[in-house]
Amino acid sequence: MIYFLIPVLAVLILLILFFSTLIITVAGFKPTEGKVSLTVNSDRIFQENDVLSIITWNLGYAGLGEESNFIADGGKSILPPSREIVQKNIINIASFLQENSADIWLLQEVAKKSRLIFNLDIWQRLTQNSSEYNYAHSPTVKIPWFPIVGRLITGNAIFSIFQPYQVLRHNLPLEEKGFLGIFQQKYNFMSAHFDLPSLKRQLIVVNLHLAAFDEGGKIRKKQLEKLRIFLLTEYEKGNYLIVGGDWNHRLTDTDFITTTEEKYLFWVHDLPADFTPAGWQWAFDETVPTVRTLERSYQPQENYTCIIDGFLLSPNLELLAVKGYDQQFKYSDHQPVRVEIKLRSDRIKTYE
Repeated sequence: MIYFLIPVLAVLILLILFFSTLIITVAGFKPTEGKVSLTVNSDRIFQENDVLSIITWNLGYAGLGEESNFIADGGKSILPPSREIVQKNIINIASFLQENSADIWLLQEVAKKSRLIFNLDIWQRLTQNSSEYNYAHSPTVKIPWFPIVGRLITGNAIFSIFQPYQVLRHNLPLEEKGFLGIFQQKYNFMSAHFDLPSLKRQLIVVNLHLAAFDEGGKIRKKQLEKLRIFLLTEYEKGNYLIVGGDWNHRLTDTDFITTTEEKYLFWVHDLPADFTPAGWQWAFDETVPTVRTLERSYQPQENYTCIIDGFLLSPNLELLAVKGYDQQFKYSDHQPVRVEIKLRSDRIKTYE
């Protein structure tokens, strides 16, 4: 009998060690707030009369193009369909950003080399092709190893032809259960700070990615509260602020055609009516959806689509143009949005 128990106990011990190591590995990433490492390739300074162009885009780690579905959204898959499809997404994402040049890119779900995308690396591709940009990366997930997906590092990134004097990470409240009930994405927003010496002010550009799967949108509300405090505090100093990114809230009512069942819209929540500060302006293209559901691969006028990606501008900024790019979700489950703005020197005043 004892000889039978020995291998059973050995297996149990190995399983305990395996899951203990897994839990420690998953929970080990605890990023702190503060300065983010910045790679400097350009010392160009933003001038107060410049027109500033910005593109925001959630890249879906290059694994959520038109062919993909995803388990967390009601689909069946964790990995993308193939390495070739991920490679196609990476090539076209990089090409789009190069061909539709903007002064600043605010990118979310930018993945480094991992098994999740067949050991490809979209971060490396973007940085190698962007020698004129300064750039910084702030992870939301950083796991050395995990079953099926292996190594996984993905997060927010800012690219800028202008040199910020600092880029900061601001941690946000976390989902209670985390992704698939296993681990929490370390949601954060990044702020790039540009000096405006002649005005004795700052231009602050924020890259945002809020939670997606928190029950009832409760954590998202707390995240918005922290963001709002930051925005108003900086605006009270007379600074200029623009926030771009994946808000994970419907920013406006839409009526894009869909056949998606209601049960797959559990993550959809409207932006709280009391969030937007008085005098602040939203910028998004109402004609182009920015996100699709992932319960199945993309089928036009089948998958539910809406607008959750866009920009919020402080009252001392002037909106010149905004454009959404309809790519039919070929390379990501999100679509890019571009904005052009300029400073309003006549609106240097504190928030009232």
